[in-house]
Amino acid sequence: MKHFLLFLFILLAISSIAQEKELFLLKGLILSHDSVPVENAYIINYRTYATFASRENGRFNVFVQPGDSMVISHLSHMRKIIYADSVRKNPEIYLELDTVSLGQVNIFQKHVDKVEHMRKNLKAMKFTIIPQPFEPYTESEKMKAFVAEHNNVKKAEATSLKFYNFSVSSILKELFKRKKNKKYSKRHKSTRKKK
Repeated sequence: MKHFLLFLFILLAISSIAQEKELFLLKGLILSHDSVPVENAYIINYRTYATFASRENGRFNVFVQPGDSMVISHLSHMRKIIYADSVRKNPEIYLELDTVSLGQVNIFQKHVDKVEHMRKNLKAMKFTIIPQPFEPYTESEKMKAFVAEHNNVKKAEATSLKFYNFSVSSILKELFKRKKNKKYSKRHKSTRKKK
């Protein structure tokens, strides 16, 4: 029975080792659409998140397992997802250019007023500026108007008669505050004996 259990344990250990996928060296070549080698393209393995870069001649070497998927990323090319099995069969990988079209730029030899230059560029872009509302007052005029208005409010307060401020909520608040202070003072009695 002991020998049988030992044999069974060894058999399980061997089968688990055999089931592990072995790493192999994957060699590839990254080319642009016109067969020019692409240097510094990043190859990222999705399983391990390991990152590698292609050399100057576009070649790369990566350790992978069968069935691994990777993404190739480059600044001026579109990303491409590849599989280790397909690269093993065909090591050349072609990337498409990722182009960004820029707007027209006008360069003038003579000196042009900056505002006029801006208007020409905006006109070329077919862009309109929404005008801001015009304020007729300067800062000093605004301040004078504010002070005059504020003084009128203070004058009105000074001439009005105030007999007594009466608020039910303020009176109730004062009563509750006094009651609470009484309870608090009763808790802390003196240690002196009363006669």
